[in-house]
Amino acid sequence: MRGGIYGGLGTASFLREFFPDVP
Repeated sequence: MRGGIYGGLGTASFLREFFPDVP
């Protein structure tokens, strides 16, 4: 997992980075 921006948003945003279709 990366830190910084995605560190505060959680797994949801991490998944969106690879799966834009995730709600």
